[in-house]
Amino acid sequence: AKYVKEGLKNRAEFDKVIARHGEEIQSGEKIVCRAGIGIFRSRLDGKLTVTLLPWLTDVTIDVSSARMTRYVPALDEYVRKTRKDKIPLEWIDIIDNFWRAHNHTSPNKKDIAILRHPDYPRQVK
Repeated sequence: AKYVKEGLKNRAEFDKVIARHGEEIQSGEKIVCRAGIGIFRSRLDGKLTVTLLPWLTDVTIDVSSARMTRYVPALDEYVRKTRKDKIPLEWIDIIDNFWRAHNHTSPNKKDIAILRHPDYPRQVK
């Protein structure tokens, strides 16, 4: 129920794309082609110019070999909101550093566990 609004928004975007099925793709529309996902720029002299995402690389494709369709958004994509009760990363780092400083163990599982004194690490049991 949390993401019903996101789902309805995705469905509206999906319905817009489906409604335009059969229409010619216009300049500036997001597309999927053999080279990847990009933005359609122009069609001149039998060549298509596409700007690929995410690095905005321009690619020229021959019309005869181009397989290009409109980008159809996924129905299940949503941005998850950050939880309010999330533990800050700084706290996690502090706990990890404390644990590593006071609970020394060997990376070799066959070694005998050695307990070190917290103030005098050279003293072991």
